[in-house]
Amino acid sequence: MKNIFLSISIFLLISGCVKEKIDLDNINSDSFDPSFAIPIGNVKLQLGRINDRADRVLEVNATNGLLELIYLNSIFESQFLDFYQLPNPILSGNSSMNAAEVVVFNSTPLGSSYNINTSNLSMITVTNSEQMDSLLIQTGSLSLTFNSTYSHSVNLTVTIPSLRKNGVIYSANVPLIYSGSTPVSNTASLNLDGYTLDLTDAGTTSNTVRVNINAVFTKGAGAANTSESIGYTANFNLSQVSAAFGYLGNRTISYQDSVNIDLNNNFLGGAVSFADPRLELEIINSTGIPFQCQFNSIVAIGNVSNPNISGPGLTSIPFINKAFQLGDSTITNHLIDNSNTSPTLTTIFGERLTALNYNASIQMNPNGATSNFVANVSKIAINSKIAIPLNGWGNGFKINDTTSTNLKDVIGIDTSDAKNLKQITLRISTTNGLPLESEMQIYFLNNNNVLLDSLFVSGSKQILAAPTINFSGSPSSSNYGKVLTPKKSTFDVVLTKNQYLNLIRFGQEKLVYSIKINTINSSVPNNVKIFPEDFVSLKVSAKVDLQVAIN
Repeated sequence: MKNIFLSISIFLLISGCVKEKIDLDNINSDSFDPSFAIPIGNVKLQLGRINDRADRVLEVNATNGLLELIYLNSIFESQFLDFYQLPNPILSGNSSMNAAEVVVFNSTPLGSSYNINTSNLSMITVTNSEQMDSLLIQTGSLSLTFNSTYSHSVNLTVTIPSLRKNGVIYSANVPLIYSGSTPVSNTASLNLDGYTLDLTDAGTTSNTVRVNINAVFTKGAGAANTSESIGYTANFNLSQVSAAFGYLGNRTISYQDSVNIDLNNNFLGGAVSFADPRLELEIINSTGIPFQCQFNSIVAIGNVSNPNISGPGLTSIPFINKAFQLGDSTITNHLIDNSNTSPTLTTIFGERLTALNYNASIQMNPNGATSNFVANVSKIAINSKIAIPLNGWGNGFKINDTTSTNLKDVIGIDTSDAKNLKQITLRISTTNGLPLESEMQIYFLNNNNVLLDSLFVSGSKQILAAPTINFSGSPSSSNYGKVLTPKKSTFDVVLTKNQYLNLIRFGQEKLVYSIKINTINSSVPNNVKIFPEDFVSLKVSAKVDLQVAIN
């Protein structure tokens, strides 16, 4: 709203309007009174064409045709590591002969081979009661360390049935060569990039890894006993996982942030009311996890009497369904408006709101254990759209703003050229197709912000006169509060020679605009509506009067 009304007022004088996105080069000198030979600007500002920032735009409501001021923000986003902490399992086990096997082995001839098989099932540690089925490993490594206390050489064939790449089970050969002392150690390592780790033990459980060892002994001189063994440690280092499958647990992720709303940043008093503001949420879920979301609190920063927002709009957000498969997403929409907030959003936005501070929480798997997935590109994101329809009223609210504008540069006359100057007249012609009326005063300052003079000696001047508004019928009607007939007005402002020269001598460099705005019938109050075709047309020209001495 500041940019809308400020744009209108700034065009009333010289080049300070360059700061807004409006073309001052669009000058048609034929539209000026011939006696006003210096055209300064000729502009038609149509509100439906103003969009100044990516996160703050004016849009047309497709249902009712009204203009709406829109604030767009991403207020929440969680990704892979928020849902699942990568495990780095350290597994251990051993392989040894039982008593019967020891008897058989000790009776075999020197140098002969003896074979035993061992299978070890290990549980991985989880942090959130997860029941993991499988992991698609993007980058990682595996280090296997073996220690044998046998006084015999052993050749190990190690297989991990659940660790596969391109359908091939991981297998490694690890020799343990006895050379007179124990323990005998050796290691094997593996780059895990592109491997899949199945944690179900062939579909029977979860969170488990099985390691199978085939040990082929070569009989040495000494005897074996049951206290000897081959121990191993398997260290997984999972740097990045492409996707994880299983039940990912039930926990709550909290998030807090702020959404800036600069609607009132330059308002200096007065009252304003918007009839139907709303907050639209779009929740995009590309994970295989269902969620339940709610706002724990929303605080209106800048508001004194109504800072805290509550109501079912904050807590009764629909259940967020999970995506069906990798690459899919679900979209859940939720509307927060006057009907489900306390106090109403109209009340909240009617105070000196500058930001909304919120604290939100989102719960994973609120209904208990279910099959989940999450990929490294999966996320849940909440986008907010704060929509303020230009339907309401404003009474006596004020805006101040400053521009760097040098009057001498615009008029083109300095002290050396002003010998015969009598006065400078600025003519301002407006056609007001907006449902508001406005007064303005302009102050001239130097670079040190010292006040030098004001444009209107008698005080603020009406720059936009009231157009004809449709106030017949029901206020709920789409055309109620709409401009029927724009209002034209023209006025002249005179700068005497002394006024002009004093501004130049004392270093005038800045203009301060002080604007007071009322919507039509705001004292009643009646709501007015602004549509994209609504406009204000402004023409600014200057006439320089000279006094010529004839000898």
